[in-house]
Amino acid sequence: MSEDKAQDSRKVLAHDEDMVVRSDRGIGEAFAVVMERRISRRGLLKAGAATAMILSVPDTGVAHAAPKKTADGKIRFVPIAPQPATSDQIVVPEGYQWAPLLKWGDPIHHDGPEFDPNNQTGETQAQQIGYNCDYIGFHGLPWEGKLSRRGLLWVNFEYTNEELMFAGYEWGNPNREQVDVGVQAHGGAIVELVRDGNGIMSVDKRSQYNRRLTGSTPMRLSGPAASHEWMKTADDPYAQTVLGTLNNCAGGITPWGTILTCEENFHQYFGNANALSDDDPRKANHQRYGLPGGHSERLWEKYHPRFNVGVEPNEAFRFGWVVEVDPYNPDSTPVKRTAMGRFRHEGATWGYSPSGRVTFYSGDDARFEYAYKYVSNQPYNSNRRGMSQSLLDDGVLYVARFNDDGTGDWMPLIYGDGPLTSENGFTSQGDVLVKTREAADALGATKMDRPEDMQQNPVNKKIYLALTNNTQRGTEGRENVDEANPRAENRYGHILEITETDN
Repeated sequence: MSEDKAQDSRKVLAHDEDMVVRSDRGIGEAFAVVMERRISRRGLLKAGAATAMILSVPDTGVAHAAPKKTADGKIRFVPIAPQPATSDQIVVPEGYQWAPLLKWGDPIHHDGPEFDPNNQTGETQAQQIGYNCDYIGFHGLPWEGKLSRRGLLWVNFEYTNEELMFAGYEWGNPNREQVDVGVQAHGGAIVELVRDGNGIMSVDKRSQYNRRLTGSTPMRLSGPAASHEWMKTADDPYAQTVLGTLNNCAGGITPWGTILTCEENFHQYFGNANALSDDDPRKANHQRYGLPGGHSERLWEKYHPRFNVGVEPNEAFRFGWVVEVDPYNPDSTPVKRTAMGRFRHEGATWGYSPSGRVTFYSGDDARFEYAYKYVSNQPYNSNRRGMSQSLLDDGVLYVARFNDDGTGDWMPLIYGDGPLTSENGFTSQGDVLVKTREAADALGATKMDRPEDMQQNPVNKKIYLALTNNTQRGTEGRENVDEANPRAENRYGHILEITETDN
């Protein structure tokens, strides 16, 4: 990072529909130093509760030692030395220990099928923990029980590695069972956790709350794009039910207690987009979202025609959304909230607004894509919990434009405003949202270096946007550096600090 030391801190200012951004790229203190100075005894107790939940299970026989601390309550620990790249060991500081809580294939119910890697089926996988965990959210029992002895754990299962899951897996020639297991290994799970007297968490496999969402779980569409013609398929001509959620990356928790799980790289599950004619507008949209022209990598379309664009041109439009799930109501149907836009959602994290309206931030995690925020039209009602809130169907989606003078603007994606008109190929608000990327293109939003997680600091209200990397920035034929993306051939990424005017 030595190239950054000579760079000055950059600042960008904004208001409710504008912004201010700072990209700090200097060298700071070691984390251990900050940790030692800042964590109080009270903070340690709170952190200890979370650590017990995440790192431990009761059947390992492991005694979980507390981290060393001084009389004034400050933490003392020896930082971990760099480990060899060839090592596959998990190393934690002295005084800490780790153990798995849940593993791929673990049954989520007491009478569920045990994991058998040589005899996995789609049916058994649908009753077990899925593959490649990403976002994890904890929901206390009772609701808002932050330090409760019981709670609900939500886990995303983002994608599958079939070459690791199946002995003798042959790329380009999967069998039906392997494909079905892959479909069911996606999605997410809710399990109830219980903490014993020693602070150790375990899964209650008899809990009424435990359930799986998979690549075939029925889900409902809501919001402006729910009735769009491209949402209708041969199997679902009225766009009533979408089967499954895919590539669930990051997510968020709403103030009314529900989960937001976000569909990111959904494009990879669909094949044969080139089967559509060049004058079919759906083909251009599929290309803009990165669907392959030929077969997909996993070849799900070989056994499930809905993933074959040549057979079902519209199925892919039903993915790329934010999905709301109520963990406290196991009988509730997950909802895909189309008002929040369709793109490769990295997450959806909410922020406080002085007006009482809710704001959710989300990045489109791909090179030269955009940063977004969604603002509800009505204020949040703290007396209403669960899926009864309609705030995620009634609001405005904005896309960010960063200016070279350090200012920025949140530009609304509203049908009829600016270039988002029928003359430019947009037919309705639902059409704008199905074509979120094209709408952001038309508005001239700033192309970012893979915008990922975007969250508000609850104390100072500033927004922090993590940009992963972009080695194509500033190369021949690609966008040059700018105020918000200041590093050419950006291999390591950067973080933007955004200040909303009047918070």
